[in-house]
Amino acid sequence: MRYYYAPWQYELRGSLPTPRQAVTAGRAIRAPDPVTLTVLAGGYFLAYAPLLQPAPPAKAPQKGTLPIYNVGGFVV
Repeated sequence: MRYYYAPWQYELRGSLPTPRQAVTAGRAIRAPDPVTLTVLAGGYFLAYAPLLQPAPPAKAPQKGTLPIYNVGGFVV
């Protein structure tokens, strides 16, 4: 099952560092490791969770199926 993600989530996925890179950068600015990893975990959560959408996560459109949209309680 494939879900739709917002375009900015795909961009965020590409720009997130690995945990090792994040800890190294956090130590360079003297941020505690738990704070650095908490911020990184929040970034990964926003990048991979389909929660910031105006409606529940929708399945990505598939070829050969008619897409149905819910607009203000009415099905279009």
